[in-house]
Amino acid sequence: MGKANLHDIKKSNRKLIIQSVLEKKNLSRIEISQLTGLSPSTITTLVLELMDEGVLAETGAEYFTGGRRRKELVLNANYGFIAVVEIGLDGASLHLFDMLLDEMASYKLSREYLTGNQLLIEITAAIFEFFNKNIQRTQEVYQNGLVGIGLLFQDNYNENHFNVVYSTSHSSDFITLKNALFTQFKVPVIEERSQGYTISAILDATAEIKNARNCAHISIANHVLASIAINGKPLPMKDGKAADLTAFMGDCDNALAQSADNAQDTLPPMNSRTPLIRKTAELIALLCSMFPIDTIFLSDSRVKARGFLQAVKEALALMMTHEKPPEIELVELPQDTLANRLAAGVRRNVLYSG
Repeated sequence: MGKANLHDIKKSNRKLIIQSVLEKKNLSRIEISQLTGLSPSTITTLVLELMDEGVLAETGAEYFTGGRRRKELVLNANYGFIAVVEIGLDGASLHLFDMLLDEMASYKLSREYLTGNQLLIEITAAIFEFFNKNIQRTQEVYQNGLVGIGLLFQDNYNENHFNVVYSTSHSSDFITLKNALFTQFKVPVIEERSQGYTISAILDATAEIKNARNCAHISIANHVLASIAINGKPLPMKDGKAADLTAFMGDCDNALAQSADNAQDTLPPMNSRTPLIRKTAELIALLCSMFPIDTIFLSDSRVKARGFLQAVKEALALMMTHEKPPEIELVELPQDTLANRLAAGVRRNVLYSG
């Protein structure tokens, strides 16, 4: 067997071990062997390697099974820490997590829009501020310091809005914020849009609701994004976890460009003939014709308009005369839930790439 194949097998086995510990929180070596199907000798070798690297740690707890002493293994919270940057209409925030996803610090970087260069400066300054305030702790405990970064774009923002001017002694050019952060910190950087994580968070929050297993989440802000879950599992989309359907909605009398405040306070009550209502109902009907959807979750600024939800239900009932329309609910999830989910994604990327 070639060296490349042996390397791939070892990497796959390491991932199985780490994945088992992440899912079960704490396991003995024999329990890991039983869960993964790997031999005890393979487990012993790879666990020792992971402990030497600082990925896993023994809890100190011991117990006996079958006359043998077992020691519990856990993910080492101090292996390193993760930064998640939330970027939206209300500015940007930085959250720092340990490897168990406990939040260690949070910084409000800005309460207004920042350019890519400004964001890079603020992110860098906040991370170094954390280092300076915790310098003794980071030196003694966090053996790898910062191990990964997540960029969580909200509303209609994406990476193209935050390019950074990168200068050398010979020339200057634009690079993405993601590449600028990688250049600055030399750690993996993952980009996501908050709407893409919402469907997973909804599934967790509504785990006891049977008809929420076949559902769709539609975010109606400056952009219209849709994500779908069938049998409780999010479906992959062309551009990631959510499909951008703004073009399907059309202009809708500029309704999509209105702010959340306008949607609540200054717009007239909506009815089934309002262009935005009609197009939203058409989008729901289209999704229901393609997937066995029982529940539609709507979120973001436009759904807060007076009469929006009832008007959508009435318009949908007129369109779906030969089949039962799905249940439609408004949903709003705390952003820290989404930041924590992205931190978990960054953690997997860091741990599984070893």
